[in-house]
Amino acid sequence: ALHGIVAWMVVAYVQRELFQAQELFLKRRYRWLRKLPPPRSTTIMVEHIPPDLRNDAALKTYFQSMFGEDRIKRAYVVRNTENLTELLTYQQQTEEKLAAAEYSFRQDGRVLQHRVLGRGIVNSIEHYRRELDITAEYIVAERRRLAEDPWLCEQTGFVTFTMRRDAEIGLNLLYRSDADQLVPSIAPDPTEVRWRDLWHTREVVVISEQIGYGCVFLIYLAYMPIVVAINGISNLQSLIYVAPWFEAIAERYTWLSQFTEGVLASVSLSLFMSFLPSVLMLIFDRFFSLKGNTWAQYKLQNWYFWFQVFFVLLVTVIGGSIFQSLKDFALDPLNFVGLLADCLPSASHFYLNFMTMQWVTHGVALT
Repeated sequence: ALHGIVAWMVVAYVQRELFQAQELFLKRRYRWLRKLPPPRSTTIMVEHIPPDLRNDAALKTYFQSMFGEDRIKRAYVVRNTENLTELLTYQQQTEEKLAAAEYSFRQDGRVLQHRVLGRGIVNSIEHYRRELDITAEYIVAERRRLAEDPWLCEQTGFVTFTMRRDAEIGLNLLYRSDADQLVPSIAPDPTEVRWRDLWHTREVVVISEQIGYGCVFLIYLAYMPIVVAINGISNLQSLIYVAPWFEAIAERYTWLSQFTEGVLASVSLSLFMSFLPSVLMLIFDRFFSLKGNTWAQYKLQNWYFWFQVFFVLLVTVIGGSIFQSLKDFALDPLNFVGLLADCLPSASHFYLNFMTMQWVTHGVALT
């Protein structure tokens, strides 16, 4: 009875702290929103732009027809600048090579040479200067092409209003009978926009995200046996059953058995789960279309939370008979709560050790 009373006291205390933290967060968020400067506060992102509006002038005219000519300050449709980006990268690399060659010439008067495919041995300084001149011409031509051709645009754009009130209204409007066209959303900060993700078409995004979800599912399958194995370490009897030779070692070195049951499983699980955010972020960066880096962190937070619930809470509790537990759940889903009630008390020591290891982890990160 006392154990139940203490448990409910902990639940009530944690719930009160969560509500207080949420209230403080909302106050800070409202303060941040009020201080948000333009053009961030007056700009919205528009996705899935139809082909007839995929240029700056057409998109601006369309929004002016809905809000008024004086209400729209600017409209910009994203261009695919992949070629321009590659040219600028090559220009920067060539400039660095030219600077290194000129520095070597000033130091010892030695003229660097290198082999070029199809041209043989060339003077490095003259070659790099010639490459920079040619690259500069290509860059000018590519910029002119992107600026003059109004139809070299993608399906995403930004609309900047003169007043923040109109921008807030624009975020909540349905612009076409097809709800999948001209979808407004909050624009990310200009410094963290992931432009490459905005170049993809809707079909490419859907296919890529399906592959990404498949990779996440594979992570679930790959992590499950490892977490179950780590859970077995927390039980000395299970460890002896798997490795009988460990019983003699545990009897001779009592501190080893205490360490095994005390912190080894918690440390192993904490260390193993610490790699999960990096793996998930690799999948999100590769397969998911994200507007900005903040969106990537938000998606990581959501997925990592459910991973923790599944692997740290559920699998750790019922890990010894995971498949039998899944079978019982399929036959009688309502009995799942009773299963947790039966298994959680026996795993309480593991969670106490696990929480202690989390403090140690954060302490190491701060030092």
